[in-house]
This record gives sequence, structure tokens and C-alpha cells, in this order.
Amino acid sequence: MEDRITDLETKICFHEQTLEELNQLIIEQQQQIDRLTLQLKKIAEVTDEDEGIVDISLEVPPPHY
Repeated sequence: MEDRITDLETKICFHEQTLEELNQLIIEQQQQIDRLTLQLKKIAEVTDEDEGIVDISLEVPPPHY
């Protein structure tokens, strides 16, 4: 009986450690998602403001086509 309790306590300890590691990983991933979302918004703002970008469908194809 004592061995079973010890085994269960060991498993619980392992699961708690794994859970904490997974939680930390989720936190880091969310921070990375937040940074990437901010970068994407900044890029979108720059490209929306840039009138130098031409829609490729409006370009005349080169004469060799």
C-alpha cells in the first residue's frame, strides 16, 4: 500500500511539473503571437499608406508575351 501511495505521489509531482512547463510555454507563445500581430499591423499600415505599390493585374505585360 505504501508503495502505491509513493508511486501516485511521484506521478502527481511529475504531472504538476509538466503542467507548469506547458503553462510557461503557452505564455511564451502568446507573447510571440502578440508581437507578431503588432508587427503585422504595422506592416499593413505602411503598405496601406504606400501608394507606390501597383496592382500587378493593372500592369501591361511585356511585349514578348
